[in-house]
Amino acid sequence: MSVGVAPFYARQIQVALESVNPGKVEAAQALGATNWDIIVHVYLKEARSEIARVSTVTLISLVSLTAMAGAIGAGGLGNTAIAYGYNRFNNDVTLMATLLVLLFVLIIQLVGDWLAKSLNHQKR
Repeated sequence: MSVGVAPFYARQIQVALESVNPGKVEAAQALGATNWDIIVHVYLKEARSEIARVSTVTLISLVSLTAMAGAIGAGGLGNTAIAYGYNRFNNDVTLMATLLVLLFVLIIQLVGDWLAKSLNHQKR
């Protein structure tokens, strides 16, 4: 799954880095910054909030992919929900596994939102 999600994540990071104002890059070049300085101090510093947001989306996608893979036999909460809950008519197990997946997603989203907000240095 990590190999499959890598192109998606790379594209999201590319979009986040392209959102950096080109004027800031030109200003850094005019001040004599090296390419490394521009990457670290301009691109990564300016896009860090957006990188946190796309990382949150990617992690949530991974949680959903692992739950779906578990549903077809890969193990984990998806497998528990199907094998022990749905197939055995034990709705409590299905409900609990679903709620745990939702809880994981909620925690990832809250931490990601907090991180993106704390990394954002721009006034809105």
